[in-house]
Amino acid sequence: MASGKHIGKVILCIRDEELSPNGKTVLVKPKPRLVEAIPRFFCDPNKSYVIVGGLGGFGLELADWLVLRGAKKLVLCSRSGVRTGYQAWRIKLWESYGVKVNYTT
Repeated sequence: MASGKHIGKVILCIRDEELSPNGKTVLVKPKPRLVEAIPRFFCDPNKSYVIVGGLGGFGLELADWLVLRGAKKLVLCSRSGVRTGYQAWRIKLWESYGVKVNYTT
């Protein structure tokens, strides 16, 4: 449609018009609905969360984000395994929270 090569018009009908008791069409404003929303994501502690590249920079931060939201089982996949003290420190920290961490190479 942006190229302007179409012929005709496009018509959208979002909602049918409503009839009043006397038979005339009237515009009726919809009633607002209140919806309860959970503003934060929570992890199921019974599920395992697999993170590919879990020992890299983004993977470690994602794993920490999941742990802070209730994840108790993590599987971190990596090509090279734990190589730095920071990676080992993060894993020990999560284990101190009661999180079971498995890492594979």
